[in-house]
Amino acid sequence: MVASKITKIEVPADFLRELSGALVVSNRAREIMEQVPRLNVEFLPLKSKDGEFSILNVLNVLDCIDMSASKVKDTISTIYDIEGLALKADIVQGQDIYKVKLPEGNRILPQIFVSDKLKLIIESQLEGFQLIDLWDSEFSWQEQEAKFASMCQEVDASLQTTFNFDKAAKHVKKNSGVIAYSGKWAIRADENQDIWLGDLMLDGTYSWMNPIYYPPIILGLTWGIKEKKRSLFMRR
Repeated sequence: MVASKITKIEVPADFLRELSGALVVSNRAREIMEQVPRLNVEFLPLKSKDGEFSILNVLNVLDCIDMSASKVKDTISTIYDIEGLALKADIVQGQDIYKVKLPEGNRILPQIFVSDKLKLIIESQLEGFQLIDLWDSEFSWQEQEAKFASMCQEVDASLQTTFNFDKAAKHVKKNSGVIAYSGKWAIRADENQDIWLGDLMLDGTYSWMNPIYYPPIILGLTWGIKEKKRSLFMRR
């Protein structure tokens, strides 16, 4: 059982905008989601110069955060203050779309959570969004942290020639297609010689962005090129 958050990533799209805890969706998204039984949501019509859309408002609110099993900061005001989220599986079981509220203060968080079932429907039939996994009943945040740390260590152990950030940036600009790595981070250059920053994901892929500036921690890291795997046909 997985709880994922919907976020809009591009236009045109079926999920066009997040709006104070609601979503602006296309008519196609509305039609598809209305076919899913027992979704406790409402669709409010919305007209604009760009066409007709709907506001998806989730009415289902659950008191389901397991604070004793979550990793939290000193104070909690957003979902991102909970670094390791744990939900009460018995409460979210069978709930396909919902919001959650904080245990203290009865505050409802704006993020919309969806189940595995609804996630599959959305991913297979709709466009222009990203589903971010925030909780998995079979893969705890402790296990995720341990796996991620192991992945970063594996990256560092695979590096051959190492250098500082400036030399790494020059190297990837000079060598088309080459990627330099450091723990969870990676950098590569595009055809315009702009440096892109990659953030390692749990599935082993990288989320790439062209940053306006580099976080200071990036500049102080040791970077390197991954060691090429030796072929049986390579000369020794």
